[in-house]
Amino acid sequence: METYNGVLTLRFMDEGSKSEAVYAYLKLDSGEEYMLYRQDVYPANDDFFVPFNGQYVLLKGELESDSILVEEVQIAGAPAVTKQSAPSRKKCPKRPLNQRKSSHLTLYALMKSRNL
Repeated sequence: METYNGVLTLRFMDEGSKSEAVYAYLKLDSGEEYMLYRQDVYPANDDFFVPFNGQYVLLKGELESDSILVEEVQIAGAPAVTKQSAPSRKKCPKRPLNQRKSSHLTLYALMKSRNL
């Protein structure tokens, strides 16, 4: 497992197609960029990376051809967050569509509304 330093950003990709989604990328200090993903989690719309968006991070993982398999992420100077210690997703209570609150947006809907 290697350690990588750089800025983690979320990108809204493939807008207007059926595969549009938000993906996490790490731009290393050297200028190289790699897509990030976690084992057994599809990389599109992964909420795990949201708290790190725009932050300089220290990331532990395995480099593959054009992506990094992430084991641990840490904002520089903050405690590490591993895939095991990440908060679990809470399900929204089931309500009729006309009674749902707008605060229950998915990551995809939030990023699309911000035009990222």
